[in-house]
Amino acid sequence: MTKKHLIITSGLLLSGLILIGNTMTGKPPASNAETATAIPVETSLATTRSFSKTVNVQGTIEAETTSKVAPKLPGTLESIFVDEGDAVTAGETVLFLTDPVKREQAVRMQEQNLAVSRCALREKEAAQERVMVELEKTRLDYRRYEELFKKRAISQDQYEQQQSATKQMEASRKHAQSLVDLSKGQVSQSETALAIARQDLADTRIVAPITGVVSHKYQEEGESGSPGRPVLRVEALAPLEAVAWLPAEMYPSVIRGETLVTLSISGKPVGSWPVSFKSPTIDETLRSFKIKCIMNTPPEAAVPGAMANMTLLIKERSGVGVPRASLQIRKGKSLIFVLADNRAHPMEVRRGMESGGFVELLSGAPSQGTPVITRGASFVEEGTLVAVQEGMK
Repeated sequence: MTKKHLIITSGLLLSGLILIGNTMTGKPPASNAETATAIPVETSLATTRSFSKTVNVQGTIEAETTSKVAPKLPGTLESIFVDEGDAVTAGETVLFLTDPVKREQAVRMQEQNLAVSRCALREKEAAQERVMVELEKTRLDYRRYEELFKKRAISQDQYEQQQSATKQMEASRKHAQSLVDLSKGQVSQSETALAIARQDLADTRIVAPITGVVSHKYQEEGESGSPGRPVLRVEALAPLEAVAWLPAEMYPSVIRGETLVTLSISGKPVGSWPVSFKSPTIDETLRSFKIKCIMNTPPEAAVPGAMANMTLLIKERSGVGVPRASLQIRKGKSLIFVLADNRAHPMEVRRGMESGGFVELLSGAPSQGTPVITRGASFVEEGTLVAVQEGMK
């Protein structure tokens, strides 16, 4: 058999096999014209999906409660008992001392002043008692002289002398009382000065105002401390806040207590929390506003100062969706091409939200399960014959 005869025989054999195959599958044999003009495409089924609109921003994890601890009195920082990273307990952990020796000496001095003032008061009270005794004797003598004068048993001069003595003792009583009152005032002043000195001594000992950790140390031992100049910063580890700034145009979309925020730290999701704070105003310079999410029980990865990716869920709903690749813009209209009888048929649609590579169709959507042309959609028109690629239907 010649080479030419072998080629013809092979062609006839192949044609026979194709004919037998078409007969067995029930398909009519395709014409050469149809096979030549069919556009290869891929399809996907229209399905009901969940669509959401989200916004991603970078935020920072911050402690909700922080305290910059400064001395209450000026003086040398004699001892600092904690370092960065140390845990502290509110009202218990002593943080540092500010010049306590000078205040201890002041307390001892005021204690001595108070003791002297009290001694002086006792002396004045004793003198007052003597005057009162003498006054009482003088009054008795005056009453007797008054009776004797009425009976003309004594002269008027004697009577007047006793009367004068009585008035002098009354004056002595008032003077003694004023000295007692003065001494009482001095005692009160000494008591106040001692209380102040003791409070100053107590104020040299600074304890932790909140429970947390020492996050920063601003000064060292031996340096001069003063009120208003912090020595340490203490931060509570719970609750924490995720803080971010958003553009002004998003202000109406964020609802306090409702808008959900998903946090990712170092690329790993750590949980979702609602917006707990939304600035009442928009910063007129930055044209942005602040939001916060409180984490009462923060995850392990969330520590003050950590960066966090914050994904805000603005809205969410279900609807029929198609792959983004199936959407075509023709003459200013949004179209998709559905498959029927191996031909493409356009449908005008109105698009909605987009997520996960799928587009929500708000109107003109096909029924669920309708095959929609994805790959190759840009090459078809109304009635275009298509050939769906095997394995991609």
